[in-house]
Amino acid sequence: MRCSLFLLFALLPVIASAQSQDEPLTEAVLAYETGKLGEAAGLLETVVERDRRNAEAHHMLALVYGEAGPLRDERLARRHAERAIEMAPDNVAYLETRLRQLQRELSEERAFSMTDGRRATLARRILALDASSAVAHEERALGYFLEFDWRRSLAERQGGWDRTAERGMSGAANRALRRAYDHVDQALAAEPDRASAHRLALRTAATARDDAVFLAVAQRMKAARFADPDADLFLGTALYRRGQTAEAGGAFAAALAAMPDDQRRAFESIALFIGSDDEPTFDADPAGFTDSFWQRRDPRLLTTQNERRLEHVARLALTDLLFTEPRRGRRGWESTKGEVAVRYGLPRAEATWLTNDIVGKDFSRYNRWNYGDFTLLFEDAFRDGDYEFWSSAAGKDEVTRARSLMTRMPERFDYAPPNRVAFPFAAATFRGAGGTTDIVVSYSPPDDARNIQAGAFLLDANGEIVTEQRSTTPRAPVGVGAFELGATPGAYELAVEFETAEAVGFERTALAVPAYSGDFALSDLLPATIVEEGGGTAGVVRRGFQIMPAPAATFAVEQPVYVYFEGYDLAMLDDGSSRYAVEVTLRPKDTATGLARLARRLFGERERGVAVEFEGYSSARSFGEYVVLDARDQASGPYLLTLRLRDLGSGNALERTTELVLE
Repeated sequence: MRCSLFLLFALLPVIASAQSQDEPLTEAVLAYETGKLGEAAGLLETVVERDRRNAEAHHMLALVYGEAGPLRDERLARRHAERAIEMAPDNVAYLETRLRQLQRELSEERAFSMTDGRRATLARRILALDASSAVAHEERALGYFLEFDWRRSLAERQGGWDRTAERGMSGAANRALRRAYDHVDQALAAEPDRASAHRLALRTAATARDDAVFLAVAQRMKAARFADPDADLFLGTALYRRGQTAEAGGAFAAALAAMPDDQRRAFESIALFIGSDDEPTFDADPAGFTDSFWQRRDPRLLTTQNERRLEHVARLALTDLLFTEPRRGRRGWESTKGEVAVRYGLPRAEATWLTNDIVGKDFSRYNRWNYGDFTLLFEDAFRDGDYEFWSSAAGKDEVTRARSLMTRMPERFDYAPPNRVAFPFAAATFRGAGGTTDIVVSYSPPDDARNIQAGAFLLDANGEIVTEQRSTTPRAPVGVGAFELGATPGAYELAVEFETAEAVGFERTALAVPAYSGDFALSDLLPATIVEEGGGTAGVVRRGFQIMPAPAATFAVEQPVYVYFEGYDLAMLDDGSSRYAVEVTLRPKDTATGLARLARRLFGERERGVAVEFEGYSSARSFGEYVVLDARDQASGPYLLTLRLRDLGSGNALERTTELVLE
């Protein structure tokens, strides 16, 4: 179909009239409908030569010459539309055709301009004749949207936009926003599947940063245009912005599968983020490099979705929605603003202003984006909506600064879902089997957390999961969760995550996994709330001990402090045993600075603490052991616990220190 449904209805009387009056006109209409524009143009020119006042023929020529292709001639299209309107000034179809011509000729900014009001004037004229005209309602909606965007920006510069205000600049912005929604709703009431009206409604909601309205509008578009990949794309964006990542992933997958190849390639490309150092690796294996790129940036491994990749698709969808310029044939992500939005997301705040500097010959429109730790300044030199980085012949300008920023920081993603909570976690390493190292990972979810899904993941330098362990705890709350991982020695990243219906938690830390083989060695220290001999279903079992870790390493002063550790490769004595001595001290952490620390040293302030010493033996060269400290007479605060292990057979000694808190 070469024209929309409303245009077909407009042409029906033309066809009926032509059949009774002029056979060439009938043939021209049918040729136009089947895409034979050259044949249609020839027939219509013949009709016009015979009858210069045939309004229908002039209107059809305006349509033909306005179509994209080799015959397009906007000058001829405009001339024929104006001739048709001269002869039938109240014909809504003719007026709508002329409005569409003006939309192609003039930038959007002219829809909200004091210097050229032709688009707005014509839209009002059409609505006076036909209150259900979709094209006119959409034009009015666009004008009010641009007015809202401008007044909102002015309100932001004056102290902030108040969404509830009825007076002042915020009130004016809010009134324009309501009128924009009203007109676009009327356009969609007349033509429910009108794609451009759906996009304008989405654009308005996105600019207003109203995720609830954006979702409702996206759902309406999906219902009206079920097979349109853009409907799935914007629905996925709305769901993602609402935190429904699983549903968003499904919608995005459907959109990408249905997209034309060139559009899908734009959504799958990471060329924008590849630095010069990465180019050889990318060129050698584009698919592998791309997979690794996204894997390294996946913030939550417990979910089936890669939230960073979902964010990328959502950013592309929004940049296409907000910054596409049909008049220039440029998609949103191809614009300068679009590039920034794909790299860093939309700004936290923005401000727009005009200059009228006669002396400096500066009449530009400026737009500043604020990301908190940096800003970027765009300039619209001709006030036609074409924003670029501000440039200056006088020296360093925004172009230089922005490109330097993009080189240092090609992209950024701060994943912060509203239901994220912080939680304590800890990792301790011990000797494993066959040259590997065991890693005991513990975490404490919120006290009231139930039905917990949790996991611990060890990642290599490429972001690939080396080993993982997951758990699901139905119904009952979990005080402390523990995982046991195994890996070869090396440098890793440890990710610990949990999820409930109410909250999510995810944390990462660098983890150096040591080798415990060949020489006398001491494991990490594992603070615990209880260590008992024998097995069990809770906590961790090592070398015959059941251990309940304390990942926060926080103890009540009346609570015993347990510390589990292991020693490896001690010297064997003549009686076939190994012997060792253990010294443990728990002392307040010195948090004083400057004069306070000096005074304490000068006046010999007594340092409180706890010390324990004992000797032990084992029938093997390696052993597991624990110590219990009584801290009942200690003050609350941070402490340092130091454990010194001495091999009595060789005389060698090692020590470890860990931090804990008494409350």
